[in-house]
Amino acid sequence: MKINEKFIIREINREMILVNKYENNEIYKFNSTSKFIISLIMNNKNKNEIIDKLCDKYNIEKERATKDTINFIEEIKALGILV
Repeated sequence: MKINEKFIIREINREMILVNKYENNEIYKFNSTSKFIISLIMNNKNKNEIIDKLCDKYNIEKERATKDTINFIEEIKALGILV
């Protein structure tokens, strides 16, 4: 998994912003949890490593972290952010 190279990533006011380099109207803003997951993806972490890190950071059950991670990955894939 990796972030599509067509996106520029910026951090503004503690939020992560992804802007499509080729389409001006394609801008995505992410909350702290999404930012954390994207940061892990950018550091070449796989799905299971992301789930474990979410459990540790947010003190949540593995089942919930797994569901949330899979849903988020599916969403950003559908948007073309993740390739």
